[in-house]
Amino acid sequence: MAKSGVDAVILTNVDNIRYLTDVRCLLHVDGQAAVMVRDRDPEVIAPFVEGAPLGYAEVMPPQSIPREVVSKRWATIFRRFLGDLSSGTVGVDSLSLCLHQAAEEELPNLKFKSVCDDLMRARAIKHDEEIELLEEAASITDLGAETAYQTVKEGKTEHRIVAEIVSTMAEAGIEALPWYPNLRSGERSLQTIFPSDRKVRKGDSVVFDIGCVGRGGYWGDMSRTVFVDEPRDELEEAYAALFEAYMETVKAIRPGMMASEIHVSIKSKLREAGYPYMTAPTGHGLGVGMDYPWITDEAAEKDMRLETNMVLSVEPVTYTKTGSVKVEDAILVTDTGSEILNKARYY
Repeated sequence: MAKSGVDAVILTNVDNIRYLTDVRCLLHVDGQAAVMVRDRDPEVIAPFVEGAPLGYAEVMPPQSIPREVVSKRWATIFRRFLGDLSSGTVGVDSLSLCLHQAAEEELPNLKFKSVCDDLMRARAIKHDEEIELLEEAASITDLGAETAYQTVKEGKTEHRIVAEIVSTMAEAGIEALPWYPNLRSGERSLQTIFPSDRKVRKGDSVVFDIGCVGRGGYWGDMSRTVFVDEPRDELEEAYAALFEAYMETVKAIRPGMMASEIHVSIKSKLREAGYPYMTAPTGHGLGVGMDYPWITDEAAEKDMRLETNMVLSVEPVTYTKTGSVKVEDAILVTDTGSEILNKARYY
């Protein structure tokens, strides 16, 4: 907080709450926050708290109601948890305009400033314990990928394959799914990322992007391409070009290079091979959510130099007229290069 020049912080982003407090919160529910005043322990404001009677919090905030609708009530709760802090600067990560205005009215002697960038930069470098948790999460997504390899058979629906993947990861003991698994096959993979009742067909590429929230709130995130029986020649050739560009780039990752170099390397190698490249970033950092750095060449102001103990998610994709192909792993930046944390087989 001293480095950011604030006397307290109010966090409303679930990933930041978990990072600061290690308190497990509900994902995708607008009713949680954390408050920390300098030289005090952080306090969590959430409807459900492990260890409390029946799991219900003593101070029950508005839950499942947009903060904008009850912004004055939230501002009153913030005042209570800030205690005797009557002046100074409070750092916030993602307060909406309505909530920001309500907080300024309720706490007129306090100034508010964003510390989101500072938090994301702090989260980017992992401690040894965090790396162990990310390795554990990666191993769970590996199990999900292996299930996909075994389940992808001609005639199986995309929904059925996803159900098997989710079941495997759930049995491994995950806290949650950060998103519903993306899976698409054949020509549908050129139009969407969402699974459907389409039955996969011989020669199809089946592309999936799966994740888990593992122990401590740390994410697994990986993608693979599976082919139904023998792939069509053009898809196999596209996959070979993608995989070569990916592995050559990953082997070159090292501390000191810019994150954008990863994006530029894979994109240029694919284009040299005659394949199109997606418009989205090539990846992102990975931790208790999606972290810095962004791996793209379209945000120069946020480009970052890679450092030891960053964990990256690198996920290039390309396509032909009959389908798409993709690969993705969690990758640890080491002192001398990089290490792929996912161990699931590739095609």
